[in-house]
Amino acid sequence: MDPILKQRLTGAIVISSLAVIFVPMLFDDPIVVDDGAVIEIPQLPEEVNVAVEPISEILVDTIDEKQNALQSEKTIATIAEKPSDSENKQAMISWLIQVGSFSNRDNANGLVEKLKKAEFAAFVETTTEQGKDFFRVRVGPALDRQRAEQQRKEIEQKFDVKSIIISSP
Repeated sequence: MDPILKQRLTGAIVISSLAVIFVPMLFDDPIVVDDGAVIEIPQLPEEVNVAVEPISEILVDTIDEKQNALQSEKTIATIAEKPSDSENKQAMISWLIQVGSFSNRDNANGLVEKLKKAEFAAFVETTTEQGKDFFRVRVGPALDRQRAEQQRKEIEQKFDVKSIIISSP
């Protein structure tokens, strides 16, 4: 084949390829952006219930620290109809399991470590009665009493201790 003919055919193929790519771009409709679009944002709901999930691992030395930790753990918000007053009071109550009360902090911390190894959310709460410090080992909180009762039975079976369930506002 003649070299000049080869060059002309190659040039024609290149130009045809470029035409196939770029010519449709010239004839497409331009993209129109409507800057005046109105977006409606829904109103916030009037009532929002907040539930507290169990605390996984926390060591609290004072009552004030415990209350702050519980307030910071409010993580789940659900939208619901307006509950009655009795439902409101019931929703605000959580349940704790008191596993023991010690006069020695090391004994309390030892039990907390055992409970944590068994995957219970245990912590120590310090209290003073008649001028003497006591260290209460507690597990929880649980949102319903039935769940707390199940955990209490499980703790008593595993650790051979007597425990009580208390409410925590």
